[in-house]
Amino acid sequence: MVYIFSIILTMKKYLNKITKVSSERGFTILELTVSMLIIGVISAIVFANYNAGRRQEALNRSAQRLAVAIRQAQNYALFSRVGKCKGVPAAPSGGYGVYITSSISPFKYMIFGDCDNGLVNNPPIANHMYDSSTDDVISTINVESGVQILSALNISLAFEPPIGKFYYQNVVPATSQAITLQDAADVTKQKTITISVNGSVSVQ
Repeated sequence: MVYIFSIILTMKKYLNKITKVSSERGFTILELTVSMLIIGVISAIVFANYNAGRRQEALNRSAQRLAVAIRQAQNYALFSRVGKCKGVPAAPSGGYGVYITSSISPFKYMIFGDCDNGLVNNPPIANHMYDSSTDDVISTINVESGVQILSALNISLAFEPPIGKFYYQNVVPATSQAITLQDAADVTKQKTITISVNGSVSVQ
C-alpha cells in the first residue's frame, strides 16, 4: 500500500507540473502518453491487490465455516440431538460427524448423523463413518469458489455421545488431526483446521 501511495504522490506532482505548463502551451503527446501509462500502472496494482484481498477473505470464510460445521456436529453429539434414522425420529447411535466428500471443485462436506454402518443392522451398529445408504444427512456445504481442500478427502470426523468422543475414520486418534484449505490461485495462502484428541477445534 505504501508503494501505491508513493506512485500516486509522484503522479500528482507530475500532473501538477504538466498542468502548469499546459496552461500556457497545452499538453504534448508525450505528456498524455506518460499520464495514461501511470494511470494504467496504478489501476493494475489496485486491481491485483483487490483480487488478492477477495481471495484471502474467501479462504478465511471457508476455513471458519468448516470449523463451525465440525463444532456443530460435536454439539449435536453432546446434546444427543434427535435426528432421523431410516425415516424414524431418533438420536443416531454413533452421534454426529462431518464427511468431506468431494475430490474436485466444487469441494464440499456434509454434517451427518451416524445411524448405522451401512449394513442396516437391528439394533443399529454405528461405525463413526458416513454411510450413504443408512446415515442421516443434515446439511451439505460447498466450499467457496477458488478454495481447495488439500487434506485427504472422503474422510469422516465423528463425535460419539454422550461426551463427544472424537473419531477420525472410525479410529480414536492418538494425535491431533488437521484439514488444510488453500487459495487455488496462490498455494502459499493456506488455512488449517486442527481437531485435537479431546475434540477442541482451532483455525490457523
